[in-house]
Amino acid sequence: MTDEGRKLLSELMMVTGGDPLEWKDRYDNLVKFIEQLENRTVSYERACLENKALHHEKDRLQGKLKYFQNKLMETTKIEITFI
Repeated sequence: MTDEGRKLLSELMMVTGGDPLEWKDRYDNLVKFIEQLENRTVSYERACLENKALHHEKDRLQGKLKYFQNKLMETTKIEITFI
């Protein structure tokens, strides 16, 4: 768990109060919840980076395609002669 997660956990435990016998279950549930949030955040950030990389690769490939299309057009000029 990150430092931010531990800080959030301690704040939530202070706010919840209640019976000390329930704290262990509540603590375990909060730890699981915070870890799930952290995992989702990491997954979301990773997905954003992968999406950005894919867009960059798509732009790069589209640039190459345009270059080759232009080269093809230059080298395949067709002359039509009417009789």
